[in-house]
Amino acid sequence: MKKISFLLLVLLIKALAFSQNPVIVPDNVPGAYIDYLYTSNEIIVSKDLIYKSQSPKLKFPIDANNPNKADLLLDVYYPPVGSNCISKRPLIVIAPGGGGVKENFVYEATELARRGYVVSVINHSVAENSYNLVDHKALTAITVFCGAMNVHQAIKYLTVDNASLYGIDPNTVITMGGSFGGATSIMSAYVSKSE
Repeated sequence: MKKISFLLLVLLIKALAFSQNPVIVPDNVPGAYIDYLYTSNEIIVSKDLIYKSQSPKLKFPIDANNPNKADLLLDVYYPPVGSNCISKRPLIVIAPGGGGVKENFVYEATELARRGYVVSVINHSVAENSYNLVDHKALTAITVFCGAMNVHQAIKYLTVDNASLYGIDPNTVITMGGSFGGATSIMSAYVSKSE
């Protein structure tokens, strides 16, 4: 299943003619972001980085005084900075599905990083027991909105605070995810940080 979903992602990238954009793909690396540029052993992984400290866990029914707080963590998969004469790379932020965790996307993150992307997989602040409420449309909207806020927080942490560390092009950010993560990714593309 992972290979099929990854294959669909690669086909989507090709369909968008991402590799034809001269601003993104360097002339001296024509296969960047499509073909493998690195082995799995060359990919650097930074695990359990805190992108938001002590964020309250969103639970239902909503309790404004929820004492359950946790650090929101992300992992970053990236090729060696400056390798293949690529100084700034597109960032892909992956949000896990409902009840999922960032460790579920190790394969996809590694495969994308091997092609030259910087990939971050995040955990979010929505408590796992909230996902059994999908029949309640308002509650689902709230959880998706909160997940989108987490995606924005992760993007800020990576593109504003740490872009040079990982070799990220802050102007080229892609979000993706599965199930609940897909919904939060779409919502993050349509909702501004201030909202």
